[in-house]
Amino acid sequence: MNSISTPTPAGTGLAPAVSLTETGRLSIGIVIDGVRHQDFELRPATVRDNVEASLEVGSASAIELLCATFARQLVRFGTLPASAITTGLLLDLNPNDWNAIEAANTELEKKLRRDGQPWNGGQPVAPSSPATA
Repeated sequence: MNSISTPTPAGTGLAPAVSLTETGRLSIGIVIDGVRHQDFELRPATVRDNVEASLEVGSASAIELLCATFARQLVRFGTLPASAITTGLLLDLNPNDWNAIEAANTELEKKLRRDGQPWNGGQPVAPSSPATA
């Protein structure tokens, strides 16, 4: 499932260039204060997300780095406030739930590529016509 929204990268006050998101529901989720959080919305990663994640956790563990990046990409996770969506929270996910977030990220990447066609203002650009000699 996907939706169009205008999420803002954490701490920047700027909307990303692409406003595509992927939504999903975790099979188990996380229980905080008696509330189970399962629904999520993920936006595409930015270079800023990767840099901030690297500064937070370093590069010793690829999974921890990905958790830190996903924490920044999550527009919504249950009813948690954005400040509660942290690397530590995602490290506590069940592996099946982790896989669901990874799958949503993969779907976002596919949609961004749209079969390799360039995009112009949200519409696919027609392939260039072959040059004539």
